[in-house]
Amino acid sequence: MADKFVVPSLEPDSPFLRAALNERWTRVWSYWGPGEYPTAAAEKADIEQHVAAILRDNDADAVMALAREDDLLRNGMVGPREFDLNTEALRLGAFRLLEIELSRTQERLRLQSLEPARADDVVCQLTPGLWSVLTKRDRLFPLTRESLSKQVGNDPFFLHLDRAVFPHPFIRGARELLGDLMFLGFRGSDVKIALDPVRAQPAAEAQVIFLADYWFGCRLRRSDLDDPRHVGETWHVRPLDRPVEFGLKPLAATVFRWSLDGTLKTLEIDEIEPADETEADGPYRINRYLHAVRDINVQRFVHVDGAVRAYDESRYAATRADPKGDRGDVVHYRKLFRVDDVIDDDIWGHIVAHFFRGNELVIEYFGELLDERSGTAAPAA
Repeated sequence: MADKFVVPSLEPDSPFLRAALNERWTRVWSYWGPGEYPTAAAEKADIEQHVAAILRDNDADAVMALAREDDLLRNGMVGPREFDLNTEALRLGAFRLLEIELSRTQERLRLQSLEPARADDVVCQLTPGLWSVLTKRDRLFPLTRESLSKQVGNDPFFLHLDRAVFPHPFIRGARELLGDLMFLGFRGSDVKIALDPVRAQPAAEAQVIFLADYWFGCRLRRSDLDDPRHVGETWHVRPLDRPVEFGLKPLAATVFRWSLDGTLKTLEIDEIEPADETEADGPYRINRYLHAVRDINVQRFVHVDGAVRAYDESRYAATRADPKGDRGDVVHYRKLFRVDDVIDDDIWGHIVAHFFRGNELVIEYFGELLDERSGTAAPAA
């Protein structure tokens, strides 16, 4: 229904869009009320300009009808803390249309972030000197003691001089994995990470946010790690009768591939989402992918990197019942982080488990869960 309305787009220089991108919990409805907004005057003025344009360019009765027919507004799932849908329908409708436009803009930018990093990305425009710091191969940002904030919350940011830059959208929510990578960077390991191409702000304005949550890594099965004969491909498929519990990601399968080159064993972990149980990301199906190298003489992993692979949704045929269905070619590959160092098995295990959060098949492949509270075993097949 919202498609028939004229809504001005949120451009990169929009103060409200910048706030919404930098601070995950910023909402349109935060600017509903009258009065002054001393710390967010530019965002408030931006919102009101967009609302005025919506009211100017659309039929008032249609905007009110949208508000009164919108299920989320009627059920109180969106909207200001207190409102009257009968008397305030016109303004509510305009705010709701802007909220929808913000969601669409954020999703469009998220999918655009699959493209290789560019010198004219917003983050580089807003952060002088950043482009020259990024690695030439993958344009990743080095995590060092100097680039890490002293206060680490659950929505981490990194420092380049006096600017805050942020993790890539496809890794932003993996806060435990980010903690693992920042720990390695702080101790001097060679760690690099992809940045969000549209987020940056003065470091003094970056918020440190803490959430109450708990996650755990996996205990590795050591028996085959350094055996040169243990190579090949293993498919782990979620049983059809296993319910997808809260916190688990819908999965068709996860594939583990080991290969050997001299004393170096390479591991690839390829996650496959089911087309029949998940919504496409716009024109794409996006799966997580991890690559690691283990030196069997040193008996440690010496490299790990994580990425996302995007496939053409129209060709993607992998389903829960047929996880080996053709996925077509990878149309976008975006590296998200990279570590080059001798990595202890427990730290490496946490990186893998945290990157694949919501995928119990990874936990099952490497053995029982490491849960100090209860010693919980992996889910039964």
